[in-house]
Amino acid sequence: MSGTTLPGADHETAKRRTTLRAYLTVLSLYGAVAGGHLMGAFLAFMELCGKSVPGWTRVVEGVCWLTGLACAALWLAWLIRTRPRRMRRLVLLIGIGCVIAADEAGLLSPSRTSTQVAGRLCEIVLWVWLCIEITTRRGLTLQALSMPRPFRPLSKRCEAERRRCIEWNLVFYRHAAALVVGGILAFLTTLLPGPALHADQQGAAAGVPDFWPGLIQGIWSAAIEEVLVTAAVVTILKAARRPLWEIVAVVAAMRALPHAYLGLGPVLAGLLPAAAAAWLYHRHQHVVPLIAAHTAHNTITLVVSAIGWPAVLPWLLFINVSARIAGKAAEGAQPTRPEDKN
Repeated sequence: MSGTTLPGADHETAKRRTTLRAYLTVLSLYGAVAGGHLMGAFLAFMELCGKSVPGWTRVVEGVCWLTGLACAALWLAWLIRTRPRRMRRLVLLIGIGCVIAADEAGLLSPSRTSTQVAGRLCEIVLWVWLCIEITTRRGLTLQALSMPRPFRPLSKRCEAERRRCIEWNLVFYRHAAALVVGGILAFLTTLLPGPALHADQQGAAAGVPDFWPGLIQGIWSAAIEEVLVTAAVVTILKAARRPLWEIVAVVAAMRALPHAYLGLGPVLAGLLPAAAAAWLYHRHQHVVPLIAAHTAHNTITLVVSAIGWPAVLPWLLFINVSARIAGKAAEGAQPTRPEDKN
């Protein structure tokens, strides 16, 4: 009996290996995309607490960012090497890398400085593409990367499309509400005693002091956080049969840590929308409405901070518009009966 292996032991070993592989993939993705951002966030947090930060640490931050992009590009090239028409895909990947490099070198602007626009947009393509390839190779799918056709009355949609449209809007509304509540909580934490950044300092700490780079950064963070840190992580850990509470906790921690430059209070407040996004994707598997709600929230907040309105107004407007969208979707919740058509 000592030389035999029980079936239960084999099952537990396979389960541990599956979990280990899932977490290695998740942490590798997260380390590549967030390595430089984590370094910058914690350096800014130390400065916020009055600690002196050596100048050479900024070089390390840039090296982490470049290393993450290089690893992502090599990882993606390795994944697509066996795909059909791989040369076309590799040429596209090389083109994306060239645009990012040219933008960072200042070749796309007359002032010879980075625009933080073209390169950022190409980064979104790179990271989303990598997530799709990784999940596809594991026999998984991020699912619902498309959106319902807009501006078409629900009464003229088939039953399946009507339900999908309603669910899409429901996810958008719930995530919008979570973002609003998280934003309000973050605002309230700035009123507590302790160090806090002003709006212009927040932009500088995030590396986006100007309006247009800040707008692109808002789109970038919405796409990356929802696709990579939410959808991909939930998909991979769910396939590894990890419990829901663990998946939500991992996603919430991953999404909150890069915002450490805002201070401890806003980071804790950001756990709520992050957990809500993880739960919504785990249940509905729609990532586009998560990106749409997050992008709208970031854009409204940026625009209003530039204009100088009270910060609570855009959140109230945002949740009101989201509620109206969800209400319009709910009008078609009841399926059309055959006798109603006559």
